Amino acid sequence: MSELTDEQQQLQRLSPTTLEAAIRHAINRFSAENGSDTPDFILAEYLIDCLAAYSMAVKSRDKWYGFEPWPHRSVSAPSELTRPGAQP
Repeated sequence: MSELTDEQQQLQRLSPTTLEAAIRHAINRFSAENGSDTPDFILAEYLIDCLAAYSMAVKSRDKWYGFEPWPHRSVSAPSELTRPGAQP
């Protein structure tokens, strides 16, 4: 088994392993933060929060109408969308 080069180790540390990290990576790759001069991690947190809020809105809509329009995972606890320590 060969050892990873320094460059491979650095890329491995930087590679996105979570949705938030993937969003940060995309923001950086396309320099999407330049327009607002907002750090990538703040924009990524904002987008994750938007997804969590939308999930809660969908759950409320489904409850209001009394149905689930398609089989899907529960959106009551979007833990995969919520940042650690954030209130869902």
